[in-house]
Parts: sequence; C-alpha cells; structure tokens
Amino acid sequence: MRKQNDLYTQFTAFVETKGLMASTQEQYLRQIRHLARYYPGKPLEHITERQLSDYLMHRRDEQEVRPGTLRQTLVAIRCLYCDLLGKDWRLLHEFELHPNKPLAEHSTTSPSPSKSTSPTHRDRPLGYRDYPDPLTYDHPYLCMKQFAELLALRYDCLRTRHAYYRQLNLLQRHFSCDPQTLTEEQVRDYLLFLKFEKQWKPKTIRQAVACLKCFFEGLLKQEPWEVFSQISTRDHDTVPVVLSRQQVHDLINSIRLRRYRTPIKLIYCCGLRLSECLSLTIHDIQSNEGKLRIRQGKGLKDRMVPIAQAMLEDLRVYYRFHRHHSLIFPNVGRGIQHGRQLSLRMKNASMPMPHSSLQRLLVAAREELQIPDATVHTLRHSFATHLIEKGASLHVVQRILGHKSIDTTMRYLHVTHQSQEDTLGLIENLCHGLPR
Repeated sequence: MRKQNDLYTQFTAFVETKGLMASTQEQYLRQIRHLARYYPGKPLEHITERQLSDYLMHRRDEQEVRPGTLRQTLVAIRCLYCDLLGKDWRLLHEFELHPNKPLAEHSTTSPSPSKSTSPTHRDRPLGYRDYPDPLTYDHPYLCMKQFAELLALRYDCLRTRHAYYRQLNLLQRHFSCDPQTLTEEQVRDYLLFLKFEKQWKPKTIRQAVACLKCFFEGLLKQEPWEVFSQISTRDHDTVPVVLSRQQVHDLINSIRLRRYRTPIKLIYCCGLRLSECLSLTIHDIQSNEGKLRIRQGKGLKDRMVPIAQAMLEDLRVYYRFHRHHSLIFPNVGRGIQHGRQLSLRMKNASMPMPHSSLQRLLVAAREELQIPDATVHTLRHSFATHLIEKGASLHVVQRILGHKSIDTTMRYLHVTHQSQEDTLGLIENLCHGLPR
C-alpha cells in the first residue's frame, strides 16, 4: 500500500500517540496494509462493515491464521475504524475467534460412548464462539492488566471476564485516558451517556455498573462511590416472541439442507440454547434413557433434558454422514458443499459449527416466510410455550430449560394461546345471562 495514502498516514501518526512499543506499532500497520491489499483500489475509509466481516472470515476460515494473529488483526482494525474514524460497528466487538487446534488426539474410528471416554468440563468443546481470555490482551495501561488478573481470580466463566473487561475498555476509549485517573463525577457522566445517549438496555447498564464497581472499589480500593448506589435500572416487562406450531413447522421445512435443519429442529424439540446445541458431543446422548446431557449451560450448570425417539433417529442419520470422533455438529467449512468431500471435511473438523451459520440461515428463512422477529432463541421460547399449552408443569419446564428462578419460566404464561382462549371462555360465561 502506498504510504502517501492520507488515512494510512493519519493512522500511522495515531498509532504513534498510543504509546505502544515500536514492534507493536509495526504489527498494526502491517495488518492494515494486508487489509488494503485484500481490497485493491478501494480506499480504506470506504470499506464497509460487511466487507470487514468477509475479510476477517477469510483470514479465519480460509487462511486459517493463528488465534494470536487473528486477534492482532482485529485489534488493528478496531484501532483504525473505532478509535480513529469513530465507527460504532458491533461486528468489531463480537467477531468470533477460535483456537486453530484439534479437539484431541484421536483415531479414525468413532469411540463408543462410555464412562472412560466421556469428556470432562475442561476438555469439551465450548462452541465456535470463543471468548478471548483478557489475560492475553495487549493492555494499554497497567491497571487494565491488573483488572484482567483480578477477573481471572474472581470468575471462572470466560464469557463473564470478557464482558467485564470489555466494559472497562469502553470506558477507557470513551475518555481516551488511563481509567484509574477518572473521578466519580466523570463516571457519573459516562453512565448518563450510556443510559440516555447510547440508550443501552437495563441489563447492559447493570453489567457496566458491576464492572466499574469491581474496578474502582475492588481493584483500586476507592471508598464506596455514591453513584453506584444511586443508579437504578429496571428491566422492561416484555413478553418473548413465540411462534405457533404451524409457523415452527413451516420454518423448519423451509431449511432444505439436513446439516442445518437438524440442529434447528433439535433446538426446538429440546428447548436448547444455541451454544448448548452446537457444543453437543456423542457422549452427551443417552439413547436408552431418551435423555440429553447439557454440560456447562448458562451459569456453567449441567442438566438433563428429555429427547424424543424421532429426534434421536434424525441425529443418527446426521451422524452417519460425517462420523466425527466427538462432535455431533462439526464445522462444515468452505469448499464443495456435498458428497464425500463435505463428509470428510466435517469428519476432520476441529471445531463445532459456528453460531453465525444458523443465525444467518434463520434470518433468511423468516424473511422468506414473512415471520417477523423470529430468531434461533425464539424456537426455545416456542418450545416452552407449547409445552405449557399442552399441560406441562411449570416446574418441569423450568428444569428442562435450566432456569434458576421459576419467575423466568412464568413469562411464558403470558403468551400461551390456550390460556388466553380459556380465559376468554370464562369471561363469556360470566357475562352470559346477565341483565341487559
């Protein structure tokens, strides 16, 4: 890329002001030059979020660069587009990295599920959405490195540590200074900015408050700040989007490829979360008992869910196609999408199917059927609602879904069509025969 490019020159000067090591600055510049070569003749400032997504997926899936290099690419692109150009692109904060290593040493034959070969929590795949460990980040300030270490000591869940560190990083980028130098008044202004200008949802604001309280009071040992006790955020009373049984049937029927239809169907038939479905292994199926073991669900909790025999047969047919040594839904990868080459590629896959594959597919299906607001998680809501409509106990549905509180499960009482029809019938009876 020609050095006289105006944006590249600005970025070079901008990186120098960040106080990074000379080798790190050169790595950032090299990553941006690589991006420019991928889109020859297109100015860097005209590259869209979608094109960045395609480029990152090319680096991850086709070139198969190492996780550290891919993370370095992502950080350099964030520095250019978010920090310098002020873009607020969600992709750059949520792009899925993945370790480029096999799951385990294995033979070409598929192991039979047994107690001795069953994976533990430590070595089982956690799905394609790999949250990077904050300890491995290139920390702009020492206090942020110390915060990453504190999070590692306090929280086992990598997703939680990633989310908390991201909140602190957003604060640091907002003020462009060392976060430990901020005052309570500045933090109050920042929270007001999140609530009224960014219009964050209450749950996300609570996460930001919890992170900042952990940083300022837990790490820096500040006296308790009044702002953290002043802020109050209540969740909006919204009911989940639920599809009718016919809509679910039409949605699944519109997905023509078995490799995508089977996991979508399993999510509905067992009420699974997307990550729980895609990280399933052959060791998690207990065919004789008609049960599915969900390991490390939300809150790192295990649970057992019932599975229909018809769904088990679908999984057997699906598994016979690829015969992966462990995964039920291995990554399809890129290349020929049918026949023996596809089967072999799935058999040798090192990671489960990425979340985005099913998410994009369902968006396309719902647009084709003109079903508004349907997502993969909508199938889980629909599963719970349809069970309650058929008379299933709330406590049974709570155990199947893995809800900690029965109040969470009770949301589905507000959207059951059967309960609404029964209530309408009672109202009609009450009004019948009254004087007019």
